[in-house]
Amino acid sequence: METQVASKWVLPATASEPTKAWVKQKFLMIGAGKIGKSSFWAQDEGAFFIETEPGLNHLAVRKLPCRSWDDLREIYAVLYEAYKAGLFPYQTLVIDTIDRLISYSQEECVQRAKVKFSKMAEQINTIGDIPEGVGWFWSTQMVDNMLTKLSEFPSALVLIGHVQNKEVKEPTRVIHKDTINIGGQMGTGLLGWPDHTLHWRTRMRGEAIERCLRTKPSEELEAGSRGNIVPDGFRIDGDLKAAYGKFRSLFTD
Repeated sequence: METQVASKWVLPATASEPTKAWVKQKFLMIGAGKIGKSSFWAQDEGAFFIETEPGLNHLAVRKLPCRSWDDLREIYAVLYEAYKAGLFPYQTLVIDTIDRLISYSQEECVQRAKVKFSKMAEQINTIGDIPEGVGWFWSTQMVDNMLTKLSEFPSALVLIGHVQNKEVKEPTRVIHKDTINIGGQMGTGLLGWPDHTLHWRTRMRGEAIERCLRTKPSEELEAGSRGNIVPDGFRIDGDLKAAYGKFRSLFTD
């Protein structure tokens, strides 16, 4: 006699409702160094910064220093305890910067590899020295798993990163594209991770500096906003707090 197994899946009868809920958003903000990315997110009074490299001393923000992968694990554990207790205090989690966080994952992989491949431990000094590309796989998996866990908290999750102009070769031409300063499978995965890739651009118009967020992708730059929630060319000139307020109003609580 065939046994009927109950399924957790139920075929939907109606379409899902689109959401602009803040706590469900994932952001990647990329741009040149020292142009105001951290200052922009510091306008969020409910933000918590995982400070992976020094650079926030000029800002009044809630933060904890993260200088290793062990530090990140401990910070996550504290956040998780607050969440389990129903006392999660933040609306936004900011990793500043994702570039440095990846470096910590690679350093951790080197230490793990020295144990796993003990016979050649002295020859393993960088992630590229780990046999068979295992180090790159470990690092990508570690970062992906951590971002997945952090995104489960009731808050928006923000990655701040740097930009790099990369040469993209096509059969008949070469394109130069401003994109995330992280290559390989890690970079590809991070570009597919966010709901919104906010590409911070600045330009001089006369004596004034104009700043905006590009969210429309092109062959020259990496950008995007699912549902077009953040309009391409969103201006962040003038008072930064006012600009952030307009940005935050694009979403719902």
